[in-house]
Amino acid sequence: MLKRKTHTEGRITAESCICCFVLIFVLLLSIQLNGYIKAHSDLLSELDRRLINGAVAYHASKIYPVDIITRPDATDIDNAIFFAVPYDDFFTLSVFADYSGILKKNRVYVRSVSSKWAGDGKTIVKENIWELDPLERGQLIHKMMGANLDHNFPTLDIYDGYTKEAVSIVSINTQEDSYKSGTELKRKIKKHIDSIDKFTYGEYNGYSVSGEDIREKTVLVVIPNAKLNDHQTRQINDMLKYAKKAGINLEIKKYR
Repeated sequence: MLKRKTHTEGRITAESCICCFVLIFVLLLSIQLNGYIKAHSDLLSELDRRLINGAVAYHASKIYPVDIITRPDATDIDNAIFFAVPYDDFFTLSVFADYSGILKKNRVYVRSVSSKWAGDGKTIVKENIWELDPLERGQLIHKMMGANLDHNFPTLDIYDGYTKEAVSIVSINTQEDSYKSGTELKRKIKKHIDSIDKFTYGEYNGYSVSGEDIREKTVLVVIPNAKLNDHQTRQINDMLKYAKKAGINLEIKKYR
C-alpha cells in the first residue's frame, strides 16, 4: 500500500509540474502578444504626434531618414528608424523598430499618412479622401501606400522581391454607421487576413507571384484619423491577435 501511494503521489506531482509549465508558458505568450500590440499602438501614436509637429514640405524624390537618432517615447522599443516618403499631395511617415518582449524580440513596422504642405508654409492640401466613393478612394490609397502591383492583381497590392514581403491593402471608413456597431469591421479585416493567408499564386498583365516567393505577409488597413469607439477597438484588437496567430502582420494606418 505504501509503494502504491508513493507512485500515485509521484505521478500527481509530475502532472502538476506539467500543468504549471503550460500555464506559465500561456501566460508569458499572452504577455508577449499584448506587449506587441501595445508597442504597435504606441508607435502609431508617436507617428501621429510627429506628423502633427513636423508637418513640413517634403520635395525630395526619394526615401530619406527622419529623426534617425530620436528614440520613440515608448517602452520596450529599440532601434527605431523613421522614413518619410513624399508624394504629390501627401507623404507617409514610417518607422521600423524592435519590440523587446518577454519571450523574444519582434520586428515592428508602422506607417501613417498625412496631407503635406504645399510649399509656402501656410497652405495645406485639403482633399478628404473619405468623401470619395469607395472605388476612387481605394485607387488613391492603393497609390499613396506605394503599391507596385496593378489594382487588378489578385489579393496582393505590394510585393518586395528583396524582402519577399507581400502586402494586401484595404481602406475602411470607420466613421460609417455600418462599421460603428456589429461585426462588419471585424468581418472585413478577417476576410483580407484569410485571403492573403491562403494565397498561393497570382498573375496579372504578365507579372506573377507565387507562394514560394513570399517570406512575410502583411494586411494593411487604412482608416480615417478619428477616434475609434470601444466596440471598434475591441474588434481591431481581436484581429491583431487573429493575424498574429496566423503568422501575418496586421497594420492599422490612420490617414488624416
